[in-house]
Amino acid sequence: MARKKVNLSWISNDAARKATYKKRKKGLLKKVRELSTLCGVEATAVVIGPNEPQPEVWPSVPEAQRTLLKYKTLPEMDQGKKMMNQEGFFRHRIEKLKEQAKRWATDNQDMEADTLMYQCLSGRSLEDLAVVDLNELGKRIDAKIKGVQQRMEAIKRSESQPQPDLAEASAKETTLEFWAMPAVASAKVNKVENLNDYMKVGNGETSCLLAAMETLQKQQWLMEMMNPHEPNGVGNVTETVNPFGDATSSWFDAFMGDI
Repeated sequence: MARKKVNLSWISNDAARKATYKKRKKGLLKKVRELSTLCGVEATAVVIGPNEPQPEVWPSVPEAQRTLLKYKTLPEMDQGKKMMNQEGFFRHRIEKLKEQAKRWATDNQDMEADTLMYQCLSGRSLEDLAVVDLNELGKRIDAKIKGVQQRMEAIKRSESQPQPDLAEASAKETTLEFWAMPAVASAKVNKVENLNDYMKVGNGETSCLLAAMETLQKQQWLMEMMNPHEPNGVGNVTETVNPFGDATSSWFDAFMGDI
């Protein structure tokens, strides 16, 4: 269960005020000790109670005197940095509350203007509205229109950017697939001397070798396109492989279609 938020005001009950003083003083000294230990900084605390003859000093009087003397040697600007008394604390708190109230008022005006705009779109008349309300409604509508225009411009800019050539990307992927054929398939093709050896190989190896042969043929075509002045031939394959569109390889294309 969450602890109830404490109201920062003077406690009128004497017993409750004394109990709170003891508890808060103990917690304050504990926090100063933790700060000095965990962060390795010089810290001291002096608490003067209303009914105590001597103030409570941490860690000790000599250490506190040394720390205060070191503080006094600092420039006046550094001494007053982030220093705040009770009056300054409440003044700072009031300023923060004023800023928060101003933000809430602005948010309420925006919500009221949005509600009025939606009501007008639903058919409400503008005759009973004051001039102030009409001005706020006009500002809100202008802001909405500006936001829509900015969004449309962003969409147009994204559409006008050049898109990558899909055909070129597909050709690059196909080229990578050509050169990614395992070396073992090429070794099997090099061992085959003529087309009759294809028919003597088992069904499983036949499919593998035919696929390898087709890939190497495509590689040969690609090399011919890249180097048109060089003689044909791929690797150790001595015989020229006819293109798939040639009439002499029609039986081979039919065989490939049945696989």
